[in-house]
Amino acid sequence: KIYELRAMGKTTRDERDFLNEFETARRLYEDGNFSDAHTAFLALQEQFPEDGPINTLLQRCEDYSKNPPADWDGIYRSTSK
Repeated sequence: KIYELRAMGKTTRDERDFLNEFETARRLYEDGNFSDAHTAFLALQEQFPEDGPINTLLQRCEDYSKNPPADWDGIYRSTSK
């Protein structure tokens, strides 16, 4: 599981909408559907250009679309520090 501290207290409707859209994009990525995940993360990036997780996953989608992992199991394995 991945957790990101977003806010304290009650979430707003906009925050819940964002989280639902992010989760949809993340699941596409995890399922290996990098093209659709890329499209979904790109839409999120337009709204939140400084969001680190969005930018990281967007870059991975771009990389994996060009060079798909042979045995993708939904887990990213870093190859450098």
